[in-house]
Amino acid sequence: MKRIALVLHGLQAYTGTEVMFANLSHYINTEQIHLTFFIAIDPGEPQFLENEVKQSGADVIHLHDLDHFRFLLWPWTLYRAFKQYGPFNAVHANMNLQNGVVLASARLAGIPMRICHAHTSAHNRDHTSLLRRIYRSLMRSLIHRYANVRLACAEDAGLYYYGNDSFTILDNGIELSRFDYCNSEKRRERTRFIAVGRFAAEKNPFFLLDVFEAVYRKNKNAHLTWVGTGPLQKEIKDQVHRKGLDTAVTFLGQRKDIPELMREADIFLFPSRAEALGLALVEAQAAGLTCYASDRVPKKADCGLCRFLSLDLTAEEWAETILHEDTFLVQDRKKLERYDIRHMADRLTALYLTDTEERTSV
Repeated sequence: MKRIALVLHGLQAYTGTEVMFANLSHYINTEQIHLTFFIAIDPGEPQFLENEVKQSGADVIHLHDLDHFRFLLWPWTLYRAFKQYGPFNAVHANMNLQNGVVLASARLAGIPMRICHAHTSAHNRDHTSLLRRIYRSLMRSLIHRYANVRLACAEDAGLYYYGNDSFTILDNGIELSRFDYCNSEKRRERTRFIAVGRFAAEKNPFFLLDVFEAVYRKNKNAHLTWVGTGPLQKEIKDQVHRKGLDTAVTFLGQRKDIPELMREADIFLFPSRAEALGLALVEAQAAGLTCYASDRVPKKADCGLCRFLSLDLTAEEWAETILHEDTFLVQDRKKLERYDIRHMADRLTALYLTDTEERTSV
């Protein structure tokens, strides 16, 4: 049996990556592969998706948070963990640019297959902070040196992480069958809005709220269901109160019934400032929602039900388009099926089972 170390920030459903790998643990061939999740979370700190992962037969090991300069201990912590819980046939790093540290520690621990997985693309802050640019350069050099398998969820993410090095596109996966919808006739009023994502700057939550406010001023029947948590959540809730939208916006926090919530909605809002792909956008289309996404979201995520709008437009202009859109969008089932998590699980299973010296691509 091949033993694989998966390294992530956590299992708290803050990001699509964490949800995806929690789901993936149930589809990997567990007769041939054993997964051990290493997460950058203090021991004893509960994780929303942890029990779900353990039910698949995988192990979950809490190491420690990376706050208060404890990130300086991370290389040594990883090395000791790899030695203590190993030996491992492969490490699969999913910590954004911190993958560089993960891969260097894995090399030191003698792990033969070292997989770097790119889930994010460039962000504007990379161009404004000298410290950020130095950090990016250092991590990319570590990735270049120590990764011997390079994966990316999309072309932009791969170029951001790997530069001129070759890489393989591995489409992110969703549990497609859970999002299938049966009755699209109910979606006619265009009043039930939903947003799913972390309350963080890259998700553009303040603009999302401005768009919904502009819609609500024109249609008092409109309602927004907002799923997620994050550092800007309190500020967003305060804004909702100041705008007098308390009865029009419902915050649900972290939820496991997102497919059911999406099936009860009409329109999905996704005005992100930066996305490598936008897995929630794919899920919303699988649920049959009409989706309004920013022009910063890769067109690859369009499965027929996306309308891309520029972030140079005002919230009022977004609202006008949403309320008076007359374009008939059709779900592209073939494209959606490409994102079925079973395909991703099959490709990763094949990769994990490949001897390091024989591997070429996934």
